Amino acid sequence: MSFTLKCILIDDEILGLKYLKMLCEQMEDIEVVKAYVDPELFINEIENLDFDFCILDIEMPKINGLQIANLLKEKPFIFSTAYKEYAVDAFDLDATDYIQKPIKKERLQQAVDKVKKRLQNNFSTPNNFYN
Repeated sequence: MSFTLKCILIDDEILGLKYLKMLCEQMEDIEVVKAYVDPELFINEIENLDFDFCILDIEMPKINGLQIANLLKEKPFIFSTAYKEYAVDAFDLDATDYIQKPIKKERLQQAVDKVKKRLQNNFSTPNNFYN
């Protein structure tokens, strides 16, 4: 089964954000809804956005990706970062994946496949196992 996922991108480095957006646009199963260079702008708009998952950086000024991940509620997220020391914190927040920069398209596709699997499992799992 194939379906398109709506994605939000957040990275304070404009070149990194443009590169990530370009990679995502090369993948037929992703639609980039919006890309944010300012994480605070994303926070201000989150309630009005329709998206399935988020790819975000960790090291950003004012608010970091770990803090943003806490706001995503039940939406899957992938961290894309140059720093490996945040991996434990990321998975403690139930990150779907953790990609180190520079990002390769093949590695990004693996992460997106994990998001798809997680969303399919969430969709097919009954809410109440006792009925």
